[in-house]
Amino acid sequence: MLTQVRRLQVLRRNVQVTPSHTNGGASERNKATVPQENPIRIVPGDPKHRLASVEVNGLGLDDYDRTGNLSVWKIAKWFEGTRKFSFDDIHVLPELNKTSLAYIIATKYVLTPDVYIPYRQALQCRLRFDTWMYKIGGSTYVISTQCFRKCPTVSGSCDKDVATGQNIDTDDTTDCLVGECIATMVAVDKVTHKAVSLPNWFRENFGSHVVPSPLPLSPVSPLTPSSSVQIFTSNFHVPPSDMDHNWHTHHTKYIRYCIDEGTKAAHQGAYRQFQDDLCHSQVCYMEMLYTGQSQAGDVLQCSSWEVENADKTLCFQVNKDSVPLFHCSMKFR
Repeated sequence: MLTQVRRLQVLRRNVQVTPSHTNGGASERNKATVPQENPIRIVPGDPKHRLASVEVNGLGLDDYDRTGNLSVWKIAKWFEGTRKFSFDDIHVLPELNKTSLAYIIATKYVLTPDVYIPYRQALQCRLRFDTWMYKIGGSTYVISTQCFRKCPTVSGSCDKDVATGQNIDTDDTTDCLVGECIATMVAVDKVTHKAVSLPNWFRENFGSHVVPSPLPLSPVSPLTPSSSVQIFTSNFHVPPSDMDHNWHTHHTKYIRYCIDEGTKAAHQGAYRQFQDDLCHSQVCYMEMLYTGQSQAGDVLQCSSWEVENADKTLCFQVNKDSVPLFHCSMKFR
């Protein structure tokens, strides 16, 4: 059931310019050709019980933010995109979507310094994303996507588990485990959008692939500030470009909203440990809980505060008409 997807490259690296010669070697024209080889290959019976593995060669320059650093919301989009690509290719989502929809309700991210790839290494960097099944419940399932970086690093986190710090055995000695996203998904009815039971075929096909999680699978709970904490609140509009295919705000966009609104707060002196653009600081751990939805044109309210007695940790809550939609805590390095 292992899917390997290779050579998913940014356009400029995926297009090969090949000169065509005629009349004794005179160049007729440079012809751009896209490789015709199918990069998708199904490999059954993976001994590590991975559901899928996706390799990405090169990053897009749009993955970098206004400070020239790799955007944490784009990192989240990597995990989301490769997870969806994997599940589409092994026909999980297309089959599941015949009777229900799969919504993401909570995520946890662990990110090492090596996941923040420098701008000048963007086109040369090689990443591998492995997807695992951690838990199957009544209407929910928990999946993990781990990111391995193949290019050289200098921080010394290579070949160490991001959760425990212990040495790990990888397929390739050059691989470095640089991040993990644990996502809790729920199957919902297409009409009522209420939770429904996962189909029997889902349990039969993936029950044998469940592996223990290195991180606690405790549920993500919304955090409430103490009465002594200063709360910064600001409003913003949701643009149409942030919609997903269901015409709801894509869940990774809320990360960008929090970083942007948090930067406003930092510039206005709302935090003790942050005074500058939050994009200058690397997020090392995030927890998110989704309790509602928004659409293009909505006016949302973001409240943020600094966690007392915690090092470089911010909490965010996004509301629509005073109803919470999104809860997030971010710990910065």
